[in-house]
Amino acid sequence: MKSNFYYAFFFLPSPEKEALIQFYAYCRDLDDQIDLSGTVARSGLQTDKIQEWRVELSRTFSGGPTSPITQKLYPAINLFHLSKRHFEEIINGMEMDILCGSYPTFEELKLYCYRVASAVGLICMEIFGDRSDEARESAIHLGIAFQLTNILRDLFSDLEKDRIYIPGEDFRRFDYSEDDLKKKTINVEFAKLIQFEIDRAKMYYEKAESGIQRCHNKGIRVIVVMMNTYYRLLLEIERNIWNLDRKKVSLSTLTKVSIAGRVWWKNYFS
Repeated sequence: MKSNFYYAFFFLPSPEKEALIQFYAYCRDLDDQIDLSGTVARSGLQTDKIQEWRVELSRTFSGGPTSPITQKLYPAINLFHLSKRHFEEIINGMEMDILCGSYPTFEELKLYCYRVASAVGLICMEIFGDRSDEARESAIHLGIAFQLTNILRDLFSDLEKDRIYIPGEDFRRFDYSEDDLKKKTINVEFAKLIQFEIDRAKMYYEKAESGIQRCHNKGIRVIVVMMNTYYRLLLEIERNIWNLDRKKVSLSTLTKVSIAGRVWWKNYFS
């Protein structure tokens, strides 16, 4: 997501840009420290890290951050009055990655998506100065859409971390199993399953876009660039359903620049 943010940041005023850079660094550092192998996860090391981050979050919101990361983030928390509960949800989502190797239902997966992605979007909306109902709904829907896209992109690499995010009920729906996925069995059942997940993600993009059209804030162009970039990535995944076991789908730098450029051009001449 880092390079996608980079091209979107072009549109932001300096205070908001700096706040997002520091917030992203916080999320990245948290993810890097927690994202260890399944074997390490069972040792309890990751659980200890989660608790350390919870303690540091409390220190930060009490005015006494001790980590270099939270010390740099603290001015943005004060300037934009960021909500502690969204940061707590992000940590809760990281904890789910430790405790949940799979998700029986989509409702359970949706909670995970909300915590690791929608909560991030809600903080971004606060940085953009928009706490409206439309902004909240858009952030929630777009976060779910982004995370579903990430799940499909990382489908096979996540197996190496003992993680399967496709809901168990969806495996059964299409007569495809977790064992089939681990064996990298690419067949008609697999294609139908992945198309189902792609269509679900598209639905959340559509819901998000409907709300974004009613939002007016400093970050609206950033949001549109991110949404267009990730939707394009989803379409690439759809185009490569039969090859997902062979390569990780990604977008070229030229494509990302082109998407951001079109948003800038449309805004400049509208």
